[in-house]
Amino acid sequence: MYMLKQVAYQVIEVDPGELFSMSEASQELGISVVGVVRAIERGKLREVLDAERMGKQQGRRFVFREDVAQYKAERAGVGKQWKRARALWLKR
Repeated sequence: MYMLKQVAYQVIEVDPGELFSMSEASQELGISVVGVVRAIERGKLREVLDAERMGKQQGRRFVFREDVAQYKAERAGVGKQWKRARALWLKR
């Protein structure tokens, strides 16, 4: 069985101060830009496109600051757990 992904665009008014660029979000979260893209794909972050710059800077994408803060709180300790598990595995 396959699933069809459908995307709907909605025009919104948002204060630019409420947004992070993709690189700012990656720095805030301590992950790569690809990690931010994957978080968007999993529905953890909402993506915002800048309609005014679509022709000038193709693909200019942002995410909401509040989503980044929430995702960061969810991820708290994830890296520490990985390091602990890896250290235990290496001791074997």
